Amino acid sequence: MTPEQNKDFILNNPDKFIISSERGDFFNLEKDYEDSDYVIWKSNVKDYEEVKEKVIQAIIKDKSKWKLITNKEVLYYMVEAILLEKEDWEIVYENLPNGIRSPIKYSHRPTGEEVNSKYPHNTFNFQQMYVLNGELGWRESMWKDYDKWECYKENGEWVRRQKSNPTNTTSQPEPLSLKSQIPSPEQTNQDKKSTREIKQNLKKAQIGTKKEREQALKNLEKQETEKGYNENKTEIEKLKIKRATENPKKYSEEVQQRMVEKLAEGKVEEEELNEENQQALQKIKKGEITDPKQLIATETKIKENIYQKEAEKKITDLTIRANEILKSNLDSSKSQIETLKKELLAFINSRNIYYTNNKETAEKLLTQLENYSTVNNNQINSSPKPLNFPWKAVIPFLLVGLLTILVIMTKKRITKTGLPKKVK
Repeated sequence: MTPEQNKDFILNNPDKFIISSERGDFFNLEKDYEDSDYVIWKSNVKDYEEVKEKVIQAIIKDKSKWKLITNKEVLYYMVEAILLEKEDWEIVYENLPNGIRSPIKYSHRPTGEEVNSKYPHNTFNFQQMYVLNGELGWRESMWKDYDKWECYKENGEWVRRQKSNPTNTTSQPEPLSLKSQIPSPEQTNQDKKSTREIKQNLKKAQIGTKKEREQALKNLEKQETEKGYNENKTEIEKLKIKRATENPKKYSEEVQQRMVEKLAEGKVEEEELNEENQQALQKIKKGEITDPKQLIATETKIKENIYQKEAEKKITDLTIRANEILKSNLDSSKSQIETLKKELLAFINSRNIYYTNNKETAEKLLTQLENYSTVNNNQINSSPKPLNFPWKAVIPFLLVGLLTILVIMTKKRITKTGLPKKVK
């Protein structure tokens, strides 16, 4: 068959094929080895990347094929698919002589299909196994420090070590040398959760149903200001370009609506954008930008400008309010101080990457407010107070003294007048 015919045949029957690990050729599972069409060579398929993506999606949906897969690229998608539905998977263990249970398979609860992790061959590489075992709850042997490893991974430590020692693929990641490099556990957990959600949405936008893809892109839209989005920005923009290509007019109208919403949410006026983006926004409104790549690039620049302006206005507002409080009377501003401190903490702990450059300013404002409260409270506590006379301690002594005086006076009177005579 011709490359065009092979393309059409595979696209119409993607569930019949797997992809070889060595060359990326297509193997027909319904044919025998001796059949001439058992394998369709990669070089004889038109638009290979498009066809390969279609087959990968079919493989991900059919768990029964997974035991046949060793292709590295397909394995990557298999790992992502498992992470998207962790609750449906469990680890199958073997008991070792030293009493430790070792994971050997991953079982899909709804279908009962199992995928080997160790032997007869290593389906997944070490890093993929480490992630899967850790995410599915394995905490023994070298996997016991998975939570720490996630923290190191977030800081790029795993990548750095692998680049400096690429042959070391089985050693356990070591801790970072400086404690200051490790973020707080609470912040790390929030970042991990956010990044995981973004990756899940990205994967759904790539291989999900039409409804799932649309919802995933909407979810990603809400996560644009987060670190995980920035890390996956290139892949996300590819999806947007693909969608804009399918229906440029509809996508352009959606962009116009999103711009209105973003300006309102950030409390930013169109006139506050830089001149270049103001002009670009007018072109979008008039429908003058029709090229999908240019439309996505323009949309991205305008939204980044909105997010930056929002962050600037936010920190300016916080600064003005803090300065007003620092000049006011403490008693009349106690509630305002507590409210503002909460807002500053929220700003400092926000995952919004556009807040980063202003977080130092927010921290200084918070410190000033805390010092202001402390100094004023100390002044109030150290001001002179009226002394309370210790009546409870003094009264008993006064009573004793008074009785003593009465006894002495009585004795003196008796001495002067003599004892009274008895009556006969």
